[in-house]
Amino acid sequence: MPAFPHKTPLGDADFLARLVKHLADGGIAALPTDTVPGLAATAGLEGAKSLAALKGYKEPRPFSLHIRNMADLQAAVVNPPPGLPDFLVVSLTAQMTVLLPQEWCSEEFQDWPLLGLRWPQNESWSLLGSKLTGPVFMTSINVQGTAPLVGSELSAWLSAHPEVLVGLEEGEANQAHSSNVLSLDPLPALIRGSGQLELVLPGKRILLVCTGNICRSPLAEVMFEQQLALAWGVRVNELKELGWVVSSAGTFAGTGGSASKHSQTAAREIGLDLNTHQSVNVNDLDARQWDLVLCMSDSHLASLPTALAAKAQMMDIAGDSVMDPYGGDLATYQATREHLAELIRRRIDSWKSWPDSDPN
Repeated sequence: MPAFPHKTPLGDADFLARLVKHLADGGIAALPTDTVPGLAATAGLEGAKSLAALKGYKEPRPFSLHIRNMADLQAAVVNPPPGLPDFLVVSLTAQMTVLLPQEWCSEEFQDWPLLGLRWPQNESWSLLGSKLTGPVFMTSINVQGTAPLVGSELSAWLSAHPEVLVGLEEGEANQAHSSNVLSLDPLPALIRGSGQLELVLPGKRILLVCTGNICRSPLAEVMFEQQLALAWGVRVNELKELGWVVSSAGTFAGTGGSASKHSQTAAREIGLDLNTHQSVNVNDLDARQWDLVLCMSDSHLASLPTALAAKAQMMDIAGDSVMDPYGGDLATYQATREHLAELIRRRIDSWKSWPDSDPN
């Protein structure tokens, strides 16, 4: 059986060039990840077929797409729902495998219902990734239903498969730590691993603030929920499973007040219900419950308790105020509703954007 070197072969320029060509020519390589050793092939249907044949599968599987950088991630996930870009960067760089439905992914990866994403953070992967022309598909080295091979068992398997080019060092060949696997389809499910699921969710906890919490903020609350649910393809009552929580309060609100009559009508006209709304004062809230506080005007920002003010922004990304319709006729409330709808759309669209820089 071959012995694994003590130093990564990927640090050798000649070997690295040979490995890159081997993969480009349709070959398979044994490579390190930040968990268990894996088999790699060029990403795409042909690569998946090669990996499936080597592992004895009858059909090509949706093997994990191992990305190299932000460009790979953006190219693979072309239609992310709000909150997903930031979530993916955080979770993928923390050894999480994330499964995504095909409708969020590029056409290149729509041969399967779900695409698994991995972003290894180790030095060997960085050396290889800098030379590869694109991401690769990878799968663990094992027989279906058995644990991934490491150490001497891995060495024996590789001896029996000389067509596989080996790019592993001794430490990487003995590594046996599996990644956590989270599926978003679109509701989350922890497929493998342990821990609190709510700590690895893409949603934000949003508090919307106006003055009395009877006109603008309750209307914005139900509209936000409606648009987030549409963007994720879930029901409003399922948003919490994704980490989305939307509520509202007022800087000078009484407790338990109903939404104004015209706000209720404006909501009802677009299929929403404010009949059970009860007003809340911001001073009665625990700031730790919220990730983001969105205010209708500068005066609301200035009136927030210190802990909430630290998390606050204007509702309008441009920084302008939302007119208070209080005392106006129904047309005034309808105009406010349409203004809020545009601001919510812009805010949700901003949460579909990718971070400006690569975390590496």
